[in-house]
Amino acid sequence: MQTNAVQHTDLPEQLGIDYVENGSYKTSEHGKTNEKGLYIIGDAAKRFTGLIGAASEGYEAGISINKELVEDDWAKMF
Repeated sequence: MQTNAVQHTDLPEQLGIDYVENGSYKTSEHGKTNEKGLYIIGDAAKRFTGLIGAASEGYEAGISINKELVEDDWAKMF
């Protein structure tokens, strides 16, 4: 689907996140980027997800972030 949408910031690129040909930023599961702690979701990650898709991705990213924080805390305890 061609939406003619454009990114309005290059901040992810300034932080070292790859910009891919389709006009989005490179992410892996749950919006993770190659920069620890930085997640990109919604239209910036997939060009077009719509409101429900972006909300769903935000929820998934939140779960992933929480998991990482718990694992970091757990590692510090032992």
